[in-house]
Amino acid sequence: MKLELLRNCVHGSEIATYLATDEFGERRVAKTSTTLSGIKNLLNEVEGWRWYQELRHQSNDPICWIAQQKVKYLQIYIKYIDGYTPVYQNGLMRNADSIRKIVQHYCQTWPRSSDWTPMHGDLSLDNVIINGDDVHIIDWEHFTAASAPWGFDIMYLLFVSLYFGMYSGKHQRHKPTRQETQIICEHINTIINHHQLHSEMLKAPLRFIREYISAHHDSWGAQLSSFPMKLPIIAFSSEQVTMIDEMIMAGLAQTHLLRSQHYQEAP
Repeated sequence: MKLELLRNCVHGSEIATYLATDEFGERRVAKTSTTLSGIKNLLNEVEGWRWYQELRHQSNDPICWIAQQKVKYLQIYIKYIDGYTPVYQNGLMRNADSIRKIVQHYCQTWPRSSDWTPMHGDLSLDNVIINGDDVHIIDWEHFTAASAPWGFDIMYLLFVSLYFGMYSGKHQRHKPTRQETQIICEHINTIINHHQLHSEMLKAPLRFIREYISAHHDSWGAQLSSFPMKLPIIAFSSEQVTMIDEMIMAGLAQTHLLRSQHYQEAP
């Protein structure tokens, strides 16, 4: 078995990630940890993949499974998935097509039987693989069952993509552009059309996501304490949160107004 190190304890993690290739050329991702918190995250990953696989009605052949388990050691394997990962530093604008596919995937896949639903916990563009129109969400280390309001993960993805659009590159900005705000509003309308969002999320979506993270800090464990940029939207200032929410609510109100006028003017 040939192992190629891909990531080693990045972003405060205690997990090493490898690309493993066997003698027949079959590839898989291997993840290992020797700490209690890292092992806990890997067990979350196995559980998350099982949930996601069942949700998508995929084959009984597991995508993720435990390869070795000892007292202070755990190794898991994940089947290799072909496709590309969007460049998260490109933000909302240059990832428009990928984000649209991910929003549709979430709306069509995530269970909508109740307000509370399983949480991925780190749904960002670098945790998605896209192959044509097929979307695969990966890295389920922070998976928790029935723990978040429906829409939390996909709304988080929109705001973390906005963050990197504002702060990646040479020309950093304190404020979103009108186009960025419009894109977020369009996606929120798509999400609302699939399922009613939590009422507080509709009033101030970014503030709701941030306050939920703060109130459920344990879902991310010590990793978030040692590396706050694990969830970058925490870096938005309170003033920015208020400003962004006001821009979004104004955009949503305008969208609803135009829609109402359209229906009133229709013959």
